[in-house]
Amino acid sequence: MGRIGGIVGPFLVGYLINQKVSITVIFTIFTIAILMAAGAVLLFGVETMHQKMTDVD
Repeated sequence: MGRIGGIVGPFLVGYLINQKVSITVIFTIFTIAILMAAGAVLLFGVETMHQKMTDVD
């Protein structure tokens, strides 16, 4: 998902600037997306440190 965001993000910013969307709104959109992703990791993430790859679900 991070790679997709890294590819789509710059195109989205260019599109939004072309549509005359303010920089504040663009930063707000990306901030909300980052906070949602961080929340998903916080709620659903599983710690895998010190586990063998075969032990991970």
